[in-house]
Amino acid sequence: MINDFEVRWMMKQRALVHDTDQLRIDYGEEARDMLYAFHERKRDSFLPLLAWPGIATRWQVFLSWLDYAQPPNDLSSVFWEFARYLGRLTSYRALALTADEYAVILSKDSIFSSGHLKTDATTLANFVHKEGIRKILHRRMCNIGAFPYDPSLSLHDHPETAVCIAEGYMKVPNRLIYLIEIDVPVIEVIGWRMCDVDGWEGWFKHRGIWFDTTNPRTERFMLFEIPWFSLRCKCVRIFREHEEVEDYLRLFAEEQARRREESLFHKTEGT
Repeated sequence: MINDFEVRWMMKQRALVHDTDQLRIDYGEEARDMLYAFHERKRDSFLPLLAWPGIATRWQVFLSWLDYAQPPNDLSSVFWEFARYLGRLTSYRALALTADEYAVILSKDSIFSSGHLKTDATTLANFVHKEGIRKILHRRMCNIGAFPYDPSLSLHDHPETAVCIAEGYMKVPNRLIYLIEIDVPVIEVIGWRMCDVDGWEGWFKHRGIWFDTTNPRTERFMLFEIPWFSLRCKCVRIFREHEEVEDYLRLFAEEQARRREESLFHKTEGT
């Protein structure tokens, strides 16, 4: 179920207004394909909905959905109906936090991006408009230069992935890992995989564990913040020792290595 307040929040972050120049800033050459496809299918009236990244990064799915869904002409209603069609997902975010930092999440009832911790929401939204969605995520993934603000957040469908990354920032006994299981609308999440952002398809190793850039479960991207923490959080687990983390990750590391070997075998077999 998608709540009305969730949809209203998303539409507030980016007004549903079509701006060809902004579409090009956000998505580069792909914007041309979007505009052509919508015009060819006589769906130009729905172009304002591409202002929201959770729709624009799924524009082919959105176009196909429009063909059979027969949505109303009201853009807000279309947004809501498509959000309901996509549904929700359960994913994980792990953070190395002090007790005081976790208390801030509880008091704000939100997980902020690092950029949102440095500036206000309006400044952050303007920054995203200026730099564009693809550029921001590409720079973040490829560590190219430094932005004054990072408006993005990551979720991982495998909780072990989230814990593996967070361990690099863990400092016992003050900064512990908080593994958060959270439920979010799919439309709030960018519709790209890691390989769609950095352009490289394959496996890479991080902190001794193999990860697949083509698997959408490896990493999902969001912008600005994850609001309504108290409503969306399903559970929180705290890791207090590195040994506890290592025990937790051991079987996952073995399974990921097996999956990699299996995928490489099938790839070789196919050639």
